[in-house]
Amino acid sequence: MQDVDAGPGHAGPLLEISASTSNGTTTLLLKGEVDLSNASQVEEMLRAASRESSGPVVIDLAGLTFIDSSGIRLFLSLSVAEDGASRCAFANPSAAVRRVLDIAGVRDRLPWKDGPPG
Repeated sequence: MQDVDAGPGHAGPLLEISASTSNGTTTLLLKGEVDLSNASQVEEMLRAASRESSGPVVIDLAGLTFIDSSGIRLFLSLSVAEDGASRCAFANPSAAVRRVLDIAGVRDRLPWKDGPPG
């Protein structure tokens, strides 16, 4: 598990990222918040995991309680590689995250492991 600090003035990490691999698929579970204060750190960790994985990468959003426009930008950039192929898939957005993605109009633009969440 990796913690992502919120920066000065905040107590403890805003986000925890844990990784597991099963049948060649790496799943990254995000717990906490992704916002401007930590989006670049989160991006570095997620891109490193994607490079190191020999198979598909799934980003599980079940534990994500908050996302701002920085997180949305990050998810959109992670979802497509330079060659246009999908780099990763997302899964299990929490109700709060699903609402933000709907308001921003991007939920259907992200690749979902089992199709867009209902």
